[in-house]
Amino acid sequence: MLALNQLKKYNHIQDNTELFLCALTCNFYYQKTKIDIFPMSLKEKITKVLTSTSLWNYYHITTFGNVTHLLPDELLYKIAVKLINSFPHIKDCGMENHIFAFIALLNANVALIFKNPNLAKKLLHKICQLEIHQFDYYSSLYLSIVKNLLNYQQTKNPKFIKLAQNIVHFCKSINKKDAALEFEDLISQIQQIS
Repeated sequence: MLALNQLKKYNHIQDNTELFLCALTCNFYYQKTKIDIFPMSLKEKITKVLTSTSLWNYYHITTFGNVTHLLPDELLYKIAVKLINSFPHIKDCGMENHIFAFIALLNANVALIFKNPNLAKKLLHKICQLEIHQFDYYSSLYLSIVKNLLNYQQTKNPKFIKLAQNIVHFCKSINKKDAALEFEDLISQIQQIS
Protein backbone atom coordinates (compact mmCIF):
# COMPACT_ATOMS: atom_id res chain seq x y z
CA MET A 1 0.00 0.00 0.00
CA LEU A 2 2.78 2.40 0.92
CA ALA A 3 4.55 1.88 -2.41
CA LEU A 4 1.33 2.26 -4.43
CA ASN A 5 0.36 5.38 -2.48
CA GLN A 6 3.79 6.87 -3.07
CA LEU A 7 3.46 6.16 -6.81
CA LYS A 8 0.14 8.01 -6.83
CA LYS A 9 1.62 10.89 -4.87
CA TYR A 10 4.53 11.18 -7.30
CA ASN A 11 2.15 11.17 -10.28
CA HIS A 12 0.31 14.09 -8.66
CA ILE A 13 3.32 16.16 -7.49
CA GLN A 14 6.08 15.16 -9.97
CA ASP A 15 9.20 16.35 -8.15
CA ASN A 16 12.51 14.65 -7.36
CA THR A 17 11.83 14.31 -3.64
CA GLU A 18 8.66 12.34 -4.34
CA LEU A 19 10.44 10.38 -7.08
CA PHE A 20 13.13 9.30 -4.63
CA LEU A 21 10.57 8.37 -1.96
CA CYS A 22 8.62 6.45 -4.57
CA ALA A 23 11.76 4.56 -5.65
CA LEU A 24 12.69 3.81 -2.05
CA THR A 25 9.29 2.32 -1.23
CA CYS A 26 9.20 0.32 -4.48
CA ASN A 27 12.74 -0.95 -3.84
CA PHE A 28 11.73 -2.09 -0.35
CA TYR A 29 8.61 -3.76 -1.78
CA TYR A 30 10.76 -5.54 -4.37
CA GLN A 31 13.19 -6.75 -1.70
CA LYS A 32 10.34 -8.30 0.27
CA THR A 33 8.27 -9.73 -2.61
CA LYS A 34 10.55 -9.88 -5.69
CA ILE A 35 7.77 -8.04 -7.55
CA ASP A 36 8.88 -4.90 -9.40
CA ILE A 37 6.11 -2.28 -9.47
CA PHE A 38 8.39 0.67 -10.27
CA PRO A 39 7.50 1.86 -13.80
CA MET A 40 10.22 1.89 -16.44
CA SER A 41 9.63 5.59 -17.10
CA LEU A 42 10.46 6.36 -13.45
CA LYS A 43 13.51 4.10 -13.57
CA GLU A 44 14.72 6.20 -16.48
CA LYS A 45 14.11 9.42 -14.52
CA ILE A 46 15.94 8.28 -11.41
CA THR A 47 18.76 6.89 -13.55
CA LYS A 48 19.10 10.25 -15.27
CA VAL A 49 19.34 12.03 -11.92
CA LEU A 50 21.94 9.61 -10.53
CA THR A 51 24.10 9.42 -13.66
CA SER A 52 24.12 13.18 -14.14
CA THR A 53 25.02 14.16 -10.59
CA SER A 54 28.53 15.51 -10.26
CA LEU A 55 28.29 16.28 -6.54
CA TRP A 56 27.31 13.30 -4.42
CA ASN A 57 25.56 14.78 -1.40
CA TYR A 58 23.65 12.95 1.33
CA TYR A 59 20.46 13.17 -0.75
CA HIS A 60 21.93 11.43 -3.80
CA ILE A 61 23.96 8.92 -1.79
CA THR A 62 21.00 7.69 0.24
CA THR A 63 18.77 7.62 -2.82
CA PHE A 64 21.26 5.45 -4.71
CA GLY A 65 21.74 3.17 -1.72
CA ASN A 66 18.00 2.61 -1.47
CA VAL A 67 17.14 1.91 -5.14
CA THR A 68 19.80 -0.64 -6.02
CA HIS A 69 17.40 -3.52 -6.64
CA LEU A 70 15.42 -1.49 -9.18
CA LEU A 71 18.32 -0.69 -11.52
CA PRO A 72 19.66 -2.97 -14.28
CA ASP A 73 23.01 -4.56 -13.42
CA GLU A 74 25.24 -2.71 -15.89
CA LEU A 75 23.76 0.64 -14.94
CA LEU A 76 23.98 -0.15 -11.24
CA TYR A 77 27.66 -0.97 -11.65
CA LYS A 78 28.29 2.20 -13.66
CA ILE A 79 26.66 4.44 -11.03
CA ALA A 80 28.51 2.65 -8.22
CA VAL A 81 31.84 3.26 -9.96
CA LYS A 82 30.90 6.91 -10.37
CA LEU A 83 30.24 7.08 -6.63
CA ILE A 84 33.60 5.38 -5.92
CA ASN A 85 35.37 7.92 -8.13
CA SER A 86 33.81 10.70 -6.03
CA PHE A 87 34.89 9.13 -2.75
CA PRO A 88 37.73 11.59 -1.96
CA HIS A 89 35.25 14.48 -2.09
CA ILE A 90 32.64 12.49 -0.14
CA LYS A 91 35.15 11.81 2.65
CA ASP A 92 35.91 15.54 2.82
CA CYS A 93 32.20 16.23 3.34
CA GLY A 94 32.23 14.49 6.71
CA MET A 95 31.73 11.25 8.55
CA GLU A 96 28.02 10.86 7.79
CA ASN A 97 28.42 11.08 4.01
CA HIS A 98 31.47 8.81 4.15
CA ILE A 99 29.56 6.11 6.07
CA PHE A 100 26.39 6.36 3.98
CA ALA A 101 28.37 6.23 0.73
CA PHE A 102 30.16 3.07 1.84
CA ILE A 103 26.86 1.45 2.83
CA ALA A 104 25.27 2.51 -0.49
CA LEU A 105 28.11 0.80 -2.34
CA LEU A 106 27.65 -2.37 -0.31
CA ASN A 107 23.90 -2.27 -1.07
CA ALA A 108 24.79 -2.02 -4.76
CA ASN A 109 27.14 -4.97 -4.38
CA VAL A 110 24.43 -7.07 -2.74
CA ALA A 111 22.02 -6.28 -5.57
CA LEU A 112 24.71 -7.31 -8.08
CA ILE A 113 25.26 -10.62 -6.28
CA PHE A 114 21.66 -11.43 -7.22
CA LYS A 115 21.79 -9.95 -10.74
CA ASN A 116 25.32 -10.43 -11.99
CA PRO A 117 27.91 -12.07 -9.68
CA ASN A 118 30.76 -11.26 -12.06
CA LEU A 119 30.02 -7.54 -11.85
CA ALA A 120 29.57 -7.94 -8.10
CA LYS A 121 33.09 -9.34 -7.89
CA LYS A 122 34.51 -6.43 -9.90
CA LEU A 123 32.67 -3.90 -7.76
CA LEU A 124 33.71 -5.59 -4.53
CA HIS A 125 37.35 -5.34 -5.58
CA LYS A 126 36.91 -1.57 -6.03
CA ILE A 127 35.04 -1.21 -2.73
CA CYS A 128 37.81 -3.02 -0.86
CA GLN A 129 40.24 -0.31 -2.02
CA LEU A 130 38.24 2.33 -0.11
CA GLU A 131 38.83 3.33 3.48
CA ILE A 132 36.15 2.52 6.04
CA HIS A 133 35.62 5.36 8.50
CA GLN A 134 37.22 4.60 11.86
CA PHE A 135 33.91 5.02 13.73
CA ASP A 136 31.94 2.81 11.33
CA TYR A 137 31.66 -0.66 12.84
CA TYR A 138 28.62 -1.58 10.71
CA SER A 139 30.32 -1.27 7.30
CA SER A 140 33.16 -3.58 8.37
CA LEU A 141 30.66 -6.26 9.35
CA TYR A 142 28.53 -5.68 6.25
CA LEU A 143 31.62 -5.89 4.02
CA SER A 144 32.54 -9.23 5.59
CA ILE A 145 29.02 -10.53 5.01
CA VAL A 146 29.10 -9.38 1.37
CA LYS A 147 32.49 -11.04 0.75
CA ASN A 148 31.29 -14.33 2.19
CA LEU A 149 27.97 -14.28 0.34
CA LEU A 150 29.65 -13.51 -2.98
CA ASN A 151 32.15 -16.31 -2.37
CA TYR A 152 29.29 -18.66 -1.58
CA GLN A 153 27.34 -17.56 -4.66
CA GLN A 154 30.34 -18.27 -6.87
CA THR A 155 31.64 -21.48 -5.26
CA LYS A 156 28.59 -22.97 -3.44
CA ASN A 157 31.02 -23.85 -0.64
CA PRO A 158 28.98 -23.94 2.62
CA LYS A 159 31.97 -22.72 4.64
CA PHE A 160 31.18 -19.20 3.40
CA ILE A 161 27.63 -19.42 4.77
CA LYS A 162 29.08 -20.59 8.08
CA LEU A 163 31.48 -17.62 8.13
CA ALA A 164 28.57 -15.25 7.42
CA GLN A 165 26.53 -16.87 10.18
CA ASN A 166 29.45 -16.37 12.57
CA ILE A 167 29.17 -12.63 11.90
CA VAL A 168 25.46 -12.79 12.68
CA HIS A 169 26.23 -14.52 15.99
CA PHE A 170 28.82 -11.86 16.75
CA CYS A 171 26.25 -9.10 16.08
CA LYS A 172 23.84 -10.77 18.46
CA SER A 173 26.54 -11.11 21.12
CA ILE A 174 27.24 -7.37 21.03
CA ASN A 175 23.51 -6.55 21.07
CA LYS A 176 23.33 -5.35 17.45
CA LYS A 177 20.10 -7.21 16.77
CA ASP A 178 19.00 -5.05 13.80
CA ALA A 179 22.24 -5.79 11.96
CA ALA A 180 21.95 -9.48 12.85
CA LEU A 181 18.40 -9.64 11.44
CA GLU A 182 19.42 -7.82 8.26
CA PHE A 183 22.38 -10.13 7.72
CA GLU A 184 20.29 -13.25 8.44
CA ASP A 185 17.81 -12.10 5.81
CA LEU A 186 20.61 -11.64 3.24
CA ILE A 187 22.03 -15.08 4.00
CA SER A 188 18.59 -16.62 3.57
CA GLN A 189 18.00 -14.84 0.26
CA ILE A 190 21.36 -15.97 -1.14
CA GLN A 191 20.70 -19.56 -0.08
CA GLN A 192 17.28 -19.45 -1.80
CA ILE A 193 18.73 -18.45 -5.17
CA SER A 194 21.66 -20.89 -5.03
